[in-house]
Amino acid sequence: MYASGDIKHVHGAVVFDRYSRIHQVIGIPAPPGFIPAIPKYEPCKRLTPWSRAGIGFCRILVEYTPAGVEDSARRLGMEMRFDGLYNARMPYLRLEDVTLYTHPQYALEQVYRQGHPQVLKTLYRIARSLEKLPIRGLGLTGSLATLTYNPLHSDIDIVVFEALDPAGLVETLETLGRPELDTIEYVGPLRGSYRVGWRRRLVDGKRVTFVAAPREPGSMCKPLSTYWTIDPPAAKAVETRLYIPPGQPSALHYPPCAHSEEGVWIVSFEYNVALELFEGGEFRVTAEAGSKGHALYVGVRGLETGIQRV
Repeated sequence: MYASGDIKHVHGAVVFDRYSRIHQVIGIPAPPGFIPAIPKYEPCKRLTPWSRAGIGFCRILVEYTPAGVEDSARRLGMEMRFDGLYNARMPYLRLEDVTLYTHPQYALEQVYRQGHPQVLKTLYRIARSLEKLPIRGLGLTGSLATLTYNPLHSDIDIVVFEALDPAGLVETLETLGRPELDTIEYVGPLRGSYRVGWRRRLVDGKRVTFVAAPREPGSMCKPLSTYWTIDPPAAKAVETRLYIPPGQPSALHYPPCAHSEEGVWIVSFEYNVALELFEGGEFRVTAEAGSKGHALYVGVRGLETGIQRV
């Protein structure tokens, strides 16, 4: 059991609540006493690929859509608070309801102590590849962090904390195994084709995904430093053309965030936009505009947004 004051949440952490349901933490700032988290699994009695200590877990979240997240959270009775940027009510766990909190770095230590030999082999290979890069640490999220890993169904989900040489991180990951897929084509609220092969790899035949994250939620993104005092933006998309200087470290960390030459910040709540923002260039941006015009938000709920290179 963790006391409420002991938890300083980071992106990719996993938590169990008092009903043994599993949630994955989102790396955005949170109001006092709450933790932003997506409900993913709950105990169940039917046969399931995921289990821990003899207890089976069934997936709660059917699809990663605004409606899917909200439906799952409401069904579980989670606290829903309106978020002006997402233009929707977001799920939050009360800290007093958290019974187990697993930081990604602790999860990695846990797997090193008692992990499956094949998983350890893959993790050692990844660690050796990344050891010369200036990073603040590695961690695990997903099923390995919750101890529900199934080698036939589960990915290896890795969190890289504060990649101080983000270009080196991208180059290194692109030498690991081969890409699971090259691009993702979005047709929902996020529009466009985004390159994901750099972070979704097949290593030793295992699906491995990578995400870079700061140690403090939103700490690399100026618009998020005042997340809970932002004036609610207009609930409509605007379109503009911007030049984004390449190589900004904040662009590769969740949530991806980059500053344009025109003095506007672009923030994405969908991580697969990261490489485009990091490589920079001239873009046509369709986004929700902050009320003062200094920030544009991509991947928000209920609006069609995206970035397209021109």
